[in-house]
Amino acid sequence: MSSAPANGKATIGPGGRASVDRAAGSVDRAGASIDRTAATATGAAGAKGKKKPMTPEQRQQMLVIGIAAAVVLGVGVAVYSYFGYSRSKNAPVRLDAEPLSIANFVASPAFDQLPFEKQRLYMKELAGKRKELDADYKAGKIKKEDLEDALAVGWLGKQLKHIDTYFSLNELDKKYELDKILDDNLRNPGEKDEVSKDKKKVKSLVERFPDQRRRDFESFRKALKEREKERDKEAKAAARAAKTTSRPATRPAERPDPAKATPQGVPAAKPATPANGTKS
Repeated sequence: MSSAPANGKATIGPGGRASVDRAAGSVDRAGASIDRTAATATGAAGAKGKKKPMTPEQRQQMLVIGIAAAVVLGVGVAVYSYFGYSRSKNAPVRLDAEPLSIANFVASPAFDQLPFEKQRLYMKELAGKRKELDADYKAGKIKKEDLEDALAVGWLGKQLKHIDTYFSLNELDKKYELDKILDDNLRNPGEKDEVSKDKKKVKSLVERFPDQRRRDFESFRKALKEREKERDKEAKAAARAAKTTSRPATRPAERPDPAKATPQGVPAAKPATPANGTKS
């Protein structure tokens, strides 16, 4: 029989090999040991780490919160993208912007990527803005190549306006409309020594027109050229007629022969008449 020492540890001789450590809470007997402190701690940790299942109301609240967060994030990204794109050099400008701003945009690759219906709006907006653009060019606000592109776009816009009017008329009124356009071209021939439209730009844009729009454009331009030829023929015929009517109807009187002239106030002598009444 042995007694436990004061420190709480007890040992048994070599035959039994039993030991008790009360402070540590372990028992080792014949190679087996029990660590109560460790087991208790593990059990407590397991019980504490085990979560309660969420109720349906909690799951619904979490779903609503997740959706709201996604919406807020999406709106933030959209707003940032919009203002970031608006600040871009090639971003579409407002149709009521200054001609210079529109001209810079239509000269950019971003304009070429727009669908026809949107391009058409910018084309019509630049129609008739030649004076403003020429002034900006002379002031050094726009480069020559950009001005050429802008003039090409504006010229197409003017043609599209004519086309819309032309195909809404009957045949007789179409002729009058063509005459009005040709007369306007004669009154405003444009500055020959200034920058002109870029014909390559015109061709590239027309090639991307929708089929019906391209056919209307080609038909209108053909009718305009044919009417111009007719007017030239009519003008030449009128000039020939005016030249013919200006000629005198009779030949001018012959000038008197100086050798046969008589002094002023003296009547010319009559030839003598023979007695038999016949002329010599």
